Amino acid sequence: MPVKYKVFLSFPVATSSWSTSLATSLKRYGVTVFPSTGDVRAGEPFKDAVEGALKDSEVVVLVVDSSSSHSPWLAFEWGAAKSLGKPVISILAPGAKMEGVAGVFQRDEGVIRGSEPDETADQVVNILKASTSK
Repeated sequence: MPVKYKVFLSFPVATSSWSTSLATSLKRYGVTVFPSTGDVRAGEPFKDAVEGALKDSEVVVLVVDSSSSHSPWLAFEWGAAKSLGKPVISILAPGAKMEGVAGVFQRDEGVIRGSEPDETADQVVNILKASTSK
């Protein structure tokens, strides 16, 4: 039976290809992922679309690398998730080193070392299942 979750996926531009593959893998599990192609309507301010998606999501997944962990957008999305009471799963982007990642992203519901998108999606879904069975 497919897993039914709404996930807000945040990632740095440098990981776009890998993160898009991760989103595709998560969708195979029945996970609804924002952003995906067409999520932001023409003329809709991107910030409004992001805020709406954060509110509508059940879980926030942040792909983090050493440069993005200090990004104001990532900090905004993490802070918004926490203030809305959303669980946050941090994924260390493939090739990134934990030493360069801000400590705040190392204390979330799960910290995953990104590998192949399918394997990472499997780990995310296992955390989602465990967090909803509590």
